[in-house]
Amino acid sequence: MHYIILRVFDDFNFNSNFYQLSKQNTKIVIDMFGDIIKNLKAKWVVLYYIGKYASDTNVYCCSFKRLSIVNGRLRIEFENKKKELKHKNSEFNAELYGLLVRNGVIKKDDRMPYMIFLDENDRSNLNRSLNKTKIMKNDKTIEELKRENDWEGLYNTLGSLQEARNSDKWNDAEYLSEVAFAATQLGFLGKIDKKILKDKEKRKEPLEKLAEYRETAEILYKRCIEIDKDNEVRYLDGLGFIKYQYVLDCLNYRADNSQNIKESFFEAERYYKEVLKRDESRIKNLYRLGYLYVDKSKMVFRNEEDNNQNVDLNKNYVIKYQKEGVECLLSAIKVYEAMKDEYERKKFRNEYLKSYYTLGSHYADKVKLDFNKFRNLVNGNGNISSNYYKDNIKKAYTYLSKCFELQYGEGVESIFNETFEYKIRETYKNWTNEPIEVLYWFGITYMGMYICNRGTNVSREEQQKYVQKSKTCFEYAIKLNWVEVNKKTHKNYIEEKLARLYILNGEYDKAVKLLEKYKGKKGVQDYIINTFNFAKWLADNKKIS
Repeated sequence: MHYIILRVFDDFNFNSNFYQLSKQNTKIVIDMFGDIIKNLKAKWVVLYYIGKYASDTNVYCCSFKRLSIVNGRLRIEFENKKKELKHKNSEFNAELYGLLVRNGVIKKDDRMPYMIFLDENDRSNLNRSLNKTKIMKNDKTIEELKRENDWEGLYNTLGSLQEARNSDKWNDAEYLSEVAFAATQLGFLGKIDKKILKDKEKRKEPLEKLAEYRETAEILYKRCIEIDKDNEVRYLDGLGFIKYQYVLDCLNYRADNSQNIKESFFEAERYYKEVLKRDESRIKNLYRLGYLYVDKSKMVFRNEEDNNQNVDLNKNYVIKYQKEGVECLLSAIKVYEAMKDEYERKKFRNEYLKSYYTLGSHYADKVKLDFNKFRNLVNGNGNISSNYYKDNIKKAYTYLSKCFELQYGEGVESIFNETFEYKIRETYKNWTNEPIEVLYWFGITYMGMYICNRGTNVSREEQQKYVQKSKTCFEYAIKLNWVEVNKKTHKNYIEEKLARLYILNGEYDKAVKLLEKYKGKKGVQDYIINTFNFAKWLADNKKIS
């Protein structure tokens, strides 16, 4: 849903029910907003006077009827009845100009077009910046508190829920949604020290406090839906995000039982589906639902029960959700690639790139072998050459290649150029995904290509090309720094896969040397020790023979 802003000169007849742009101004508007105009869904027109001699009047709002082109000129028709808003035209014009500059629609010192189209988020941002009411804490506005990420200060402006219900605040959807957003930020589990999160007793009290923030956010968003039906999608999105983020946090910090995580998963799904039912082109919602399904369903429905019926049920859940998730991510990509408006493309680029990455890593993950299958393969008791396996490799390579190319600026083969290590560091600012993770999944994919060709008629020389490419990707992934500042994720999982590659290629001593630092080390995952012990056994047997 878009809102049409109409800027008219003071010779405009206030009682008129239409306005027509000149041919020149029509061209400017179509060049900027042509993609939106083609698929326009609008309900309201906001108009105000501009020009040197315009009186300092308020801004007006009226119902939108239709937009057409007559003799090469844009003609907008609206209801004659106009509602006066509280904002002055000069103030509104200045804030609108700032919004368009910040969003990259126009450059600083450029003139604004006479007809402008804002989506719901833009309209909300404009309303926030127009809110000049001093609300609390050192006489700061909501915008100032947000700019400083002072979510607690913003949250505290509400007072208690009972106080809010008995005040004018309870009927101000714009304000309530701001407080709901602040409460959502305060409800993230990452706010708690990780050491406390690991202690089941110490974490009880802080977790209860965070739950209170999230519960308040839900109450406020639901109140917004009651009093502002026109923006229902926005508030449903807010409700979905609360549940979505809670699922991610719980899986990351292991802070809740599996049943509660499942319930939050289902609620996030329900809210996001409600949003997409109303507007199926919302890229953020398509991506988040797709990511939840594809990347997290396996963890949400992990087999914790011994009951075979539950195991089968959970397995079916994962298959179903991952299939639907792939469709969501492909839809997000399709919607983005159909966009022509540069502002919209810039706005949703992160979700676009993350959709490609999630698809690529999803199919590459299917190529990974569990330890028993890997050991059998090395011992000559198994062969991986099915069409299912090959199809996953092909899809992984396709999606990861696109993900890499869009962020690095060159094709995948550039990874194997001598200058790659230096050039990729120069592109870090362009990356939404972690380059290390992308390289890791390429390593998995190339190793899968090698596995598929082992024991076939493909020449050893050709097979070794896959080995070398996989090795190069893993080595860069180990060597490079994380893009995210202060990220402390260990790279032992990458080293374990490189060790497997060495084992597959008969280089057992290299695998042992790579992993021996983890022998006897506290807290090291079993799969790393299993691979180390297997490599050691193979190396020792090779020496004996």
